[in-house]
Amino acid sequence: MIQRLNAARILLFAVILVLMTACSTQNVQPPAEKTPAPSTETVTTPIKVVDGVGKEITFDKKPGRIVSLMPSNTEILFALGVGDKVVGVTDVCDFPQEATTKTKVSNSMTVNIEAIVALKPDVVFAYAMGNGDVVRNLEELGLKVVTIKSAATIDDVYSDIELFAKITGTEEKGKEIVAGMKQKLEGIVNAASKVEKKKQVYLEIAPNPDIWTAGSGTFQDETLKLIGVENTFSDVTGWSKVSEEAVIKRKPEVILTTVDYVQEPEKEIMTRKSWQGIPAVKNKNVFYVDSDLTTRPGPRIVDGIEVMFKAIYPDLAQ
Repeated sequence: MIQRLNAARILLFAVILVLMTACSTQNVQPPAEKTPAPSTETVTTPIKVVDGVGKEITFDKKPGRIVSLMPSNTEILFALGVGDKVVGVTDVCDFPQEATTKTKVSNSMTVNIEAIVALKPDVVFAYAMGNGDVVRNLEELGLKVVTIKSAATIDDVYSDIELFAKITGTEEKGKEIVAGMKQKLEGIVNAASKVEKKKQVYLEIAPNPDIWTAGSGTFQDETLKLIGVENTFSDVTGWSKVSEEAVIKRKPEVILTTVDYVQEPEKEIMTRKSWQGIPAVKNKNVFYVDSDLTTRPGPRIVDGIEVMFKAIYPDLAQ
């Protein structure tokens, strides 16, 4: 949250991923791979869940065919061991590698409704931000859609994994994944507790000429707090556009960038003429952190937190 067009920038840093807003009517080629048949596996007791937007959904059978409209959703499904049931994904669902072989039903700007319907999914996992019209259209066509809200905390990620696990009948695996994430995060937080003086960190999610960062109420702000740093823009709300002057004035000690659609993003920041007096630039504490790891609210997010912690506090990192 797609990449290089200015018009798609906000989609990139909002989660650097797919936030689809329109529907395509282009034809879709049938999947080359053998895909699973619609599920006939009934459950003893209907599975009732409430999705991220408060909608109650009942499943009388375990989904046998699944469409995912978000890379983080796709990662969760594969981690739960139901990747073989995934029949449709976005063109930026690139992890694990197997996900790239699935039928593409959307790109960074459009969702192909016809393609989704043709796949006859038992459930579609969508995303609240930008998918509103798509969800309504799919539901009007009789499809079950589980909508996920943008995660603001680690607990939100845990909840999403547990929700997916309940729907897919993989609750034990879901518990195992969450437990592993919590254990790893606990180690990072314990190491971060040894920080004597918190560093001032500026996180850049879109570069010049339109600079954007993550303020309070975002998932990124919470992760920065967990690793013992001060977000230089914690006083702004949500993903926010900021001026060069504002960054310069706040004098961050470390700059992290998740921008992956320009060449050498660290160098681009380091060579900004007006930024030469910023401590992070003077001391060469400007680092690129993998945007997929650090912005996708899925099973790998704790790995992303670890990457940021190692970049900021290499002496404390385990």
